[in-house]
Amino acid sequence: MTTRIAATPARPVARAPVRVATAVSWTVVSVVLVADLAVPSGWRGFAWVVLVAGLLLGLPHGAVDHLVAGWWLGRRAPHVVGLVAAYAVVAGAAYGLFTTFPAAGLAVFVLLSGWHFGTGDLGFDDLRTGSSRRHRLLRATAHAAVVLALPALVHPGAVEPIVASITTTAPTVPESARTAAIAVVLVLVTLAVVGEWSQRRGLWATELVLLTLLVLTTDPLVAFGAYFGGWHSVRHLARVLVDNPANGPALRRGSLREPLLGFSRAAVLPTAVSLGLLAALWVSGDGWRDFAGDYMALLAGLTVPHLLVVAWSDRRRAAPGPVSR
Repeated sequence: MTTRIAATPARPVARAPVRVATAVSWTVVSVVLVADLAVPSGWRGFAWVVLVAGLLLGLPHGAVDHLVAGWWLGRRAPHVVGLVAAYAVVAGAAYGLFTTFPAAGLAVFVLLSGWHFGTGDLGFDDLRTGSSRRHRLLRATAHAAVVLALPALVHPGAVEPIVASITTTAPTVPESARTAAIAVVLVLVTLAVVGEWSQRRGLWATELVLLTLLVLTTDPLVAFGAYFGGWHSVRHLARVLVDNPANGPALRRGSLREPLLGFSRAAVLPTAVSLGLLAALWVSGDGWRDFAGDYMALLAGLTVPHLLVVAWSDRRRAAPGPVSR
């Protein structure tokens, strides 16, 4: 059986996930911004709480990666056991490289994560608008720079302890270079926003401005926790629900209950395993610094196979013509 993948708001299958994901992500970021205005003293000692909450809430969003090939390839998909084994091998290799070469591993991890965040947000907006973007590299780069580079550049004092927990060989960035880098990021954001508005696609542009304000005004730990748990993960979940062909009938009725229950059942075991690994790292570590370093290595291990699965899925989604389901 073949079918075309293009799922847009013009087709009922995508309307409910896109609408809810957009509302949730806007609400989370807006609440954080309003809280910053309402509490002038800032987050103080609660920044870590928001970061950990965001990371934990976002943990399940990649928990059904082992099912993705079956959605796209149908009977031609490799067996789930083989996919899980391959996923584990890639994750283990990424974890090993990160712990063996932490400085290089951190740099590669940040670059890959930026690419994943940037292309993922554009992929969600493609689903929302029903068409793909021109100048995708500029838009993805601007998004990645805002959510990953800008926090470290604007709030270096808050980010340095995290980097120090991973590697002691991170270079010191001079103030002049940091200022120049901030200017470059803001220029990228301006170009991307102007480009979107010139094509009368103002929603994504407004969202990029909203994320930029979040990063510029909020503690970077809070900003990333809100972004990861309340923006990136929620929007990825919307794409996952649309991609799963079993969800088609419910989504066409505008119902999210059955798709979300199905996702929860499929995600519970992988999420529990990840939480178990986190608990083991916390017990075996010596304080939050050890845990932060070990957690980043585990996150890198989980992220690399996840972003490979998402990239492959994006290519299948963008391929012209029918594809096997």
